[in-house]
Amino acid sequence: MTLAAAQTPYRSEVKRKLIHLSSLWMPASIYFLPWPVAAMIFAAGLVLLVLFEIVRRREHGLGLWLTRLFLPLLRAHETSAAVRLTGATYVLLAALACVLLFAPLVAMVALSIMLVADSAASLAGRRFGKTPVMGKTVEGSLAFLLAALIVIVIIGQILSPPPHYYAGGAAAAVAGTLAELCCGVLHADDNLGIPLAAGGVMSLVMALL
Repeated sequence: MTLAAAQTPYRSEVKRKLIHLSSLWMPASIYFLPWPVAAMIFAAGLVLLVLFEIVRRREHGLGLWLTRLFLPLLRAHETSAAVRLTGATYVLLAALACVLLFAPLVAMVALSIMLVADSAASLAGRRFGKTPVMGKTVEGSLAFLLAALIVIVIIGQILSPPPHYYAGGAAAAVAGTLAELCCGVLHADDNLGIPLAAGGVMSLVMALL
């Protein structure tokens, strides 16, 4: 949980994370579709979101209407005068980067960790977080790690991957947890940092085993 998230009403944060979890269609697309098709879908979605980012900042009817429509789900830094993209744009950018950079299994895991574990960390940190660490909470980080490990197990049970998958997955869970912490300190968007860190470390560990 970041300090920015702490300023968001908890009910709004729950709504944000439900939308976040709805993006699990992205790793599902990587599993069910050929990777070029998934990449084209993510690229098209990213273009549309970039257009949305441009339009919503314009001082005209459509831009003002879009801002009012999505304002309850946006954090303060996403509505500031500075050009800051919404989390949804970073999620699609992460999906495109993962499908281009990693093997399908690794891309699925990296995105699923970002979507599920980050939601768990935010909600648990808001509700139970008492011990601050690097601008977030220890409780939120533990929730992230636990949720990430559960994701690894569930995907492993569904896909029956090779044995070294679990070692790579555990490393990805730890890498994602550390990335979630570091992104807060570096003021980077964790929707992009988490899957890139998790996928990169998982790819490296599985290649070495």
